[in-house]
Amino acid sequence: MYFLIFLISYFYSETSASEKDTCCFYENTCEKDLVWYGKFEVGYAHSYTSYLFNPDPNIWDKALEGYAASLGGAPFVQVGFGSNVLRYLDVDVSYTHYQNFHYQKHQTGYSSSSNFSSYLRSRFFSLTHQNVMLNASFSPKEQLYVSFLELETTFFAGMGIGCGFSRVFPFYTVGYDKGVGSETSSGIKRETASFAWQGSCGLRIHPKNSCCSLDVGYMFYDGGAFKVSEELSVNDRVLAGDLDKVRPLRGYLKTNQITISFQCLF
Repeated sequence: MYFLIFLISYFYSETSASEKDTCCFYENTCEKDLVWYGKFEVGYAHSYTSYLFNPDPNIWDKALEGYAASLGGAPFVQVGFGSNVLRYLDVDVSYTHYQNFHYQKHQTGYSSSSNFSSYLRSRFFSLTHQNVMLNASFSPKEQLYVSFLELETTFFAGMGIGCGFSRVFPFYTVGYDKGVGSETSSGIKRETASFAWQGSCGLRIHPKNSCCSLDVGYMFYDGGAFKVSEELSVNDRVLAGDLDKVRPLRGYLKTNQITISFQCLF
């Protein structure tokens, strides 16, 4: 469906010269002082290691393997609204929603903490993430482009800053004794808001005389810090499942992303 819309815009590009003057990407002949556009983007984000670390070895047991592990990958969708504020500069506001990232780490413990959860254990949690960003992108639309089969292709580069919202849930630990696993602790959901930023680059493909374009690019995204629950239900002889207040594990969401973005002028 996404590419069908782009194909429709391609055939629609065979408009009259008068229409071109009021709706253009590559020529500075638009009648309006500001040209507004909407965008719809999809992509896939693959995370770096979570950089998860132990803030209190007296509570969180040390592990030979540490706590850091990849969060895997997740698809995402983005919508945005912006304007061409200068000749080569676009500015927009966007909202992005990611599907779940997943953390899994097998550990060998030391039995050095109050909440010791077995010498062999695995920790798990899911991370949902969304953001609101202010973005600026540069593209020399009129000067540096290649024309082929009624398509004009140029490069773009962009940066964005904003706020990322992360939620960790569920978080739980499974301890193993003689090959049998049981849940030793679990945490309630924890939401965190952090400063987020991103940088992108790629190619912008534009059918001649059309109001629409298609961007194919790469993006590095830093969603900032997130925290695991600070209240754990601990399944041991002392607490017997009651909540224990702890210093939360803290990690970071950083990803490489492949993006496809459809833009259309108003």
